[in-house]
Amino acid sequence: MSFDPKNEYKFGERRYINTKFPLDYEFEKGENGTFLFLHGYGQHFGVMKKFFSSVVPPGFGKLFINGPFPIGPSVNEPLEKIKHSYAWYFFNPHTKKYFIKPDVPASLIKGLCIHLKIKGPIHIVGYSQGGYLAPFLGQEFKDSVVYALNSNIRVDLLRPIKDYKYIAINGADDEVVDPKSATNSFHELIISGNHVVSHILSNTGHGIDKQMINQLKLCIEENTL
Repeated sequence: MSFDPKNEYKFGERRYINTKFPLDYEFEKGENGTFLFLHGYGQHFGVMKKFFSSVVPPGFGKLFINGPFPIGPSVNEPLEKIKHSYAWYFFNPHTKKYFIKPDVPASLIKGLCIHLKIKGPIHIVGYSQGGYLAPFLGQEFKDSVVYALNSNIRVDLLRPIKDYKYIAINGADDEVVDPKSATNSFHELIISGNHVVSHILSNTGHGIDKQMINQLKLCIEENTL
């Protein structure tokens, strides 16, 4: 059955409330700066820790964070198959509208960084949904570097990329995030004078593979010398 936007549930008024909000994280302090890791939709920070811990140069700290919104398991899912999974925000692909916008988790993460007294330089590594979120966080930290993996960028929602650097790494065979659409977005940013670097990896899909990890490591080396 196809989705009809006319039948979309109508919510009441919304107000943003200053309140305590839990964030699960693992932090290792470093003297040279800090790497923040943002996982994909339906994942947890353990995924980022498994694949990307090795790319962080000596002397840099690591901050692995779970998305603020848990994704509940199916009521029929057996206990042994239930896993912890989280989202950073919620986007309706049919109506092209956000129910929870990326600036909400960006604000929460910034608050966590302040609480942990994290100082720059800050490097933000985001995969998939975390990659979409990464530049929203990057614009909160001057002189930060964003590494967005297998994601696109919301040019229409972000401020010009002047105070931070944006590096995109996409798989040419990605069937989740269209690499051609992503490339068009990057070209639009470059033409507008933004600080953007793009890498398209052949024979790489949406998953995290060795080629993507190696390319990320090269990009990090270039930006931490």
